[in-house]
Amino acid sequence: MTGALFAGVDAGSTTVKAVLVDASGAVRGSAIAPGGPLPRETAERVIDEALAVAGGVRGDIACLVSTGYAREAIAGRSRSVTEISCHARGARAQVPRAPGQEAKRGHADQARAPPPQRGGARAA
Repeated sequence: MTGALFAGVDAGSTTVKAVLVDASGAVRGSAIAPGGPLPRETAERVIDEALAVAGGVRGDIACLVSTGYAREAIAGRSRSVTEISCHARGARAQVPRAPGQEAKRGHADQARAPPPQRGGARAA
């Protein structure tokens, strides 16, 4: 395995999942196991299984982000985030970007308003 891997671990109450992606965002390995009373140990196991699929070793993981009810229990995490934050980021990644403010301004510039009326005349 060459190059850094980025790991995501969801330590939920019913399942523990891990996914490894490379710098391009391509999935290199993943694993899932039933949850239970030992989420830290289960997370270690699914990370190792995902690394085996990817042909990597622990030292290849440049960043590990955890989520789920046991997110704070995951050893070696770079950071932990709530599940709702993960859902929001995932949804945002799937939605194409809307035209930027520059495009909106261009349309507004093309629509010319009539000049203001002067001298007390009322608009019709």
